[in-house]
This record gives sequence, structure tokens and C-alpha cells, in this order.
Amino acid sequence: MKNKFILLLCLLIFIISTTLSINENAILMTNTTLSTSKVRISVFDEQNQPIDMATIYIVETHEYYSTAKLGQLELSLETTSKNNIFKKENWQEYTLLIYKNGYIPHVLYGLKAIPKINRTGIVVTLKDTSHNTNIPFTQSYDFPSDDYSTNIINNHKK
Repeated sequence: MKNKFILLLCLLIFIISTTLSINENAILMTNTTLSTSKVRISVFDEQNQPIDMATIYIVETHEYYSTAKLGQLELSLETTSKNNIFKKENWQEYTLLIYKNGYIPHVLYGLKAIPKINRTGIVVTLKDTSHNTNIPFTQSYDFPSDDYSTNIINNHKK
């Protein structure tokens, strides 16, 4: 009788530990699943006219896009990823290079993709090269350095 009790107790402990292990893996898988956030970017010139066919390059995903006729582009960005440096947060930051011939390239840093939030107010103004001949590029938000922005433009502008 005592042996059966010990055997039953060991079996119960095994079942509980296996179940807990499976649940921990399920929680880990749930926390690492990818979700997306919609972000609308509007690109204008200095006279507030939309710039169609401006190129938008996402540094983290290595993808190129073009704005539509009204200078807008809607992106679906992942809110979590393997390269997310903000492990405790449920959002992801992106760096974008926005450019078009005749305009000075612009680097947008720190664009946040946040789960279940559609962002529509991202506006970038490109400066005309004919009026701004001494400016190599423009930048938004907390940029690391001019050399870093120059490197992005030189490596990814087609």
C-alpha cells in the first residue's frame, strides 16, 4: 500500500511538473508572437503640397516603399521582434529614410509601432534642393550623429 502511494505521488508530481513546463513554454510563445501596428506617414514639401512617389526605406526591415498620390503611405509594422532592445515594452522603434529626387533626404528616428494603436499624424517635410543647397540632409527626433545619418543615406538611397 505504501509503495502504491509513493508511486502515485511520483506520478502526480511528474504530471504537474510536465504541465507547468508546457504552460511556461506557451506563455513564452505568446509573449514572442508578432503583432502589427498601422502607421500612416504623410510626406509634404515646404509649401505643404503632398509629395507622391517619395521613397520610404525602413532600416530595420530593409524594405522600400513609395508614397501614393496624396503623399501618404500606410505601413503595417511589427510591434515586437527579435531585435527589440526594449525587452520589457510591447512596442518597437524604427528608423526611416525618406527621399525623392529634387529634395533633401530626411532620416526619421524613433518611429514607434505600438500594438492596437493606429498612428496617422506622422508628417515629414522634405526641403527642396534648389533652395537649400548647403544642407546635405535633415533629421527628426533623437538622432545618434550626423555620421550615422550620412551612413544610412549612402548605403540605402537608390
